[in-house]
Amino acid sequence: MADFSVLVHFLGSLALIAILAPGYQWAIRTYGMRPLIVVGLGLAFGTVSVFQMHDPVVLAEGLIVDMRNVPLALAGAFLGLRGMLLCLVVAAASRLQIGGIGAISGVLGMLLAGSAGVIWRGLTFGRPRRTRDLVALGVMMSSHLAAAFVMPMPTAIWFLSEAAPVLFGLNLLTIPLLAHLFDHSCQQLRDEANLRETATAGAGDGFMPPDALGWAMEQSSSVGNMQDGVVMVTLDVRHHDLIARFWGSDVEPVVWDTLRERLVGALPVGGIAGRLNETTALLVFAESDLEKATDIAEEVRQKVMAEPIPLRGLPALRVRADVTTRIFDRMPKLDRVREAFNAPISVAARRRQSKRLSKSMVTSRPIHRVEPRSGRHRDLFETYDALQATST
Repeated sequence: MADFSVLVHFLGSLALIAILAPGYQWAIRTYGMRPLIVVGLGLAFGTVSVFQMHDPVVLAEGLIVDMRNVPLALAGAFLGLRGMLLCLVVAAASRLQIGGIGAISGVLGMLLAGSAGVIWRGLTFGRPRRTRDLVALGVMMSSHLAAAFVMPMPTAIWFLSEAAPVLFGLNLLTIPLLAHLFDHSCQQLRDEANLRETATAGAGDGFMPPDALGWAMEQSSSVGNMQDGVVMVTLDVRHHDLIARFWGSDVEPVVWDTLRERLVGALPVGGIAGRLNETTALLVFAESDLEKATDIAEEVRQKVMAEPIPLRGLPALRVRADVTTRIFDRMPKLDRVREAFNAPISVAARRRQSKRLSKSMVTSRPIHRVEPRSGRHRDLFETYDALQATST
């Protein structure tokens, strides 16, 4: 009967943590990953950690454990650095208030568990998380056991020999299960966001997603002002994945919204602004504006590097990017555009560019063009070459 009561007590502790998953999903679905929502979720995770400290499980006589570090690891893994730090503040304040010889060790263990979650988030961000990834989170967050070395030596020896193996086993048992609940919630939110993006695409307001961009390009080439040829300028944001990994996924939309505001103004009338992929924005405008291609590319550079992007509650973020310009004698398919802009350049050419633009935050690759198929297009290219030679 005693063993059954211990099991019920332990499952109750897990259930309290598991309740955070639907709350996490509801908050982000309803309000988005805004800074205030991250603050609220971080405080909620910290509160659950406090409950765990005040309701430990007695596994055996003299062996009392709690799951205080589990919410810390989950906060780091699914809220990012900001949410984890708020969770840590709440949990650490409660642990210091309890006191005892293990207070400093306990706070250090919380910091190690939360940091392990943040690192795991960075390592697994942007790809499907498999079972082995969830188990790896349990192993990584068990680094909190190393905080025992801060305690007096006799206490540390007892903890590492008696309690640490039990806690390590509980981490491997509980963390993958709980992390799966949160990861499943994240996947549902991503699927819903993709559906909303597809449903609302094509309005021409700001950056269009790739599917809507391809549709808009086809329409412009058939009935719009881009039937004869186009100039395309891409903005490829450097280290894009690090922004969401370590600053939080709520920062990424702010960055792209700011870039949209800065870049759309550089477009000629009738131009298109869209997302070529997750890291690249594409500007498309008519070939009749061919002589303005270099000026527009320069304006794009200046707008991107003009000022750092202000972030609420965080230091301003200075974006670095590559600007590339290419010319097509007719509107290509979106797949052809991806191939053209993903074509690697030689090491020597990249070195020459870096020397010319060593003082600039944004590098621009030379204009590449697709050879024209008609005399009219050839005349336009010759005019462009003459204008470019005059400007230099």
